[in-house]
Amino acid sequence: MISFSHNTLDSLNNFIDRYHLSFTLRDSGSAADQLSEFFSSVSTRIDGPIFVIIDEYDHFANELLSFNLPLFQGSVSRDGYIRKWYEVLKRATKTTVEKIFVTGVSPITLDSLTSGFNIADDLTRFPMLNEMMGFTEYELKKIILETIVVPGTLRQMIDTLQVYYNGYLFSEDAITRIYNSDMILYYLKQYQIFNEPPKKLLDSNISSDYGKLGKLLKLKSPVQNFEVVKEIVYSGIVTTQMTEQFSMEKTFTKDDFTSLLFYLGLLTIRESLPGEVSLQIPNYVIRGLYYDFFMDLIAREAPYQIEPERI
Repeated sequence: MISFSHNTLDSLNNFIDRYHLSFTLRDSGSAADQLSEFFSSVSTRIDGPIFVIIDEYDHFANELLSFNLPLFQGSVSRDGYIRKWYEVLKRATKTTVEKIFVTGVSPITLDSLTSGFNIADDLTRFPMLNEMMGFTEYELKKIILETIVVPGTLRQMIDTLQVYYNGYLFSEDAITRIYNSDMILYYLKQYQIFNEPPKKLLDSNISSDYGKLGKLLKLKSPVQNFEVVKEIVYSGIVTTQMTEQFSMEKTFTKDDFTSLLFYLGLLTIRESLPGEVSLQIPNYVIRGLYYDFFMDLIAREAPYQIEPERI
C-alpha cells in the first residue's frame, strides 16, 4: 500500500512538473486521497481535458493471487485501497477526465472493482481489435523485407515463423490469425545480429512471464487446474464457456482456469461452438512450454530423474 501511494504521488508530481503547474501535493495520505487532491487542484489550472492511460492494471493482482489471496481480496474490497483509487478516478470523469484506456493481461480484477468502477467496457474480444494484438502475415513480410531477408528465403522464413509463433485468435468472429509480436521481434533481432535464427525459440523475458503457469496452478482449485493442464498437454484442445469477469469470492471453476490461460496467451481460440469455445495451444513454442512444465511436475512427483534433452 505504501509503495502504491509513492508511485501515485511520483506520477502526479511528474505531470505537474511536465506541464509547469503551480501547485504542490501533500506527501501524505492514501493514494486515493492524493489522486482526489490532484484532480481538485488541476481542474482550475489547465484548459482542456485529461486522458488517463493505465498499463498492466492487473499486474499486482496476478502477483498476489499466486501467493496471497486474502491480501488481494482485501485490496479490492469495498474499503480496499485499490478500489478507493478507482472510485476517485471514476468521479473525475464527471469533471476533468475525458477518456480512460486501461490495458492488462486478464480481467481478473474487473468483477472486484465493478461497483467502484462500473464505467468501463471490456474490448478484449472485439473482432475489430483482433489484428491490433500482433502481426498479420502481410505485416510480417514487410518487416522481414525491410530488415533481414536474403533473396529467395522469404517464403522459407515465413513458414518457419508460422509454426513457431503464429496461431493467435482473440475473437470467435475474427478471421485472421496473428503472430506474437514480442516473439517475432526477438527472432528477427537475433537474426539481424548473428545472421542465423536464435538457438532458443523463446525470449527469456517472455519465458519468465509464462512461468506464472506454475503459480496459477495453485489458485483456488489445484487438483482441478492440474487436470485441465493434463488435458491440454494430451490433446492440445480444450472446450470452455469463456469467463469474462473473474470473482475470487465465488467457486473457481474449470472454465475460469481455462479462460485465464486464454487471457495469458497460453491458449487461443480454435473455433466457436454452440454456447462454448474450443481453445487450442497456439503454436510450437507454447506447446514446448506446456511440455516442459508438465515434465517438471512429473519429475517432482516421481522417484526418478527425467532427461528431456534425451527425449
